[in-house]
Amino acid sequence: MPTVNEGIQQIFKEVSKRIKYLSTFDNYPIESKIFVAFVVTNEGGITGQRIIKNINGTDFAEQLLEILSEFKWQPGICNGNSVPTIMVLPMIVDFK
Repeated sequence: MPTVNEGIQQIFKEVSKRIKYLSTFDNYPIESKIFVAFVVTNEGGITGQRIIKNINGTDFAEQLLEILSEFKWQPGICNGNSVPTIMVLPMIVDFK
């Protein structure tokens, strides 16, 4: 499976530092999930970004996709060759 040089956990650390929250969260559950999908190319870039599930009224998924596109990815490997690989990435947004 594809990864980034710093490791997948680094993605979540970067997202938690950079994602911009709305000023009020009164209408949202305490914890919500976002799902995005994309293809990591055999050159290590990403393409085909899609939002699978977002939190209504927010741009969290768009922000997540923008941050993901800034990382240099190590492509997936199959039989010793780098191959395009579909990734689905979940993120939990905690409004506590």
